[in-house]
Amino acid sequence: MIKAFQLISFVIFCFLNIQLQAQNESVSYTIEGTVRDSVSGEPLVGVSILCKELKTGVYSESNGTYAIKLPRGNYVIHYQLMGYKVISRHIALFASQKSDVTLVPESKQMEEVTVTAQNSRSKIESTQTGTFQLSSKELDKLPVLLGETDYFKAIQLMPGIQTSGEGNAAIYVRGGGYDQNLVLLDNATVYNPTHLLGFYSVFNSDIIGGVKVIKSGIPAEYGNRLSSVLEFTTRRKSPPNRPLKEMQVCCRRG
Repeated sequence: MIKAFQLISFVIFCFLNIQLQAQNESVSYTIEGTVRDSVSGEPLVGVSILCKELKTGVYSESNGTYAIKLPRGNYVIHYQLMGYKVISRHIALFASQKSDVTLVPESKQMEEVTVTAQNSRSKIESTQTGTFQLSSKELDKLPVLLGETDYFKAIQLMPGIQTSGEGNAAIYVRGGGYDQNLVLLDNATVYNPTHLLGFYSVFNSDIIGGVKVIKSGIPAEYGNRLSSVLEFTTRRKSPPNRPLKEMQVCCRRG
């Protein structure tokens, strides 16, 4: 009989202890306060108040106040804001309490940052605007008509350059007339750079090394042309293993 009474008492005690422990854990308390700048005393907004044990937290309001509700227990509360040192406080939470915090400004010096880029020296030294160049390698990639590369068609693809339509290879630069374009081949003036309605170019693609187009700020050395200067240059030497597309043989008997 006595053993049965002791057993029942032990079971009741364990049950009450479990109930009391669960009740204590379900009780929550509030930590509230104000976060300020340690130098100016101004309230800080957006401060992160974090309890890592429970993975929960809040942010301070516009007036610097905050309130976080946690179950009773021991915690480490972290106060952090960009530009300030992080502050950690050990709090034994067995009743609601107030915790005001002042954050100390912290300046961090970054390491040296070096920005590098690659650019051709000619572009760095040149201050001329409205100018672009096409090299022989770029010109050779153009689509061809009847086996002949038309460089004027390539120039027409550039901004600020227009044509009058199909069947006319004349170009118009920034609203100027077609006769206001100076076309040069190794500093020699080309007066009629197109023929046969523009289907064939007067420039042999095997000898052209590149073209330079000046659309504005034309130097005085090129004369009184208002629209543009198209300066074609020939290749300095024939590329290795490059077959010739055209060859003319003249034989005279006398």
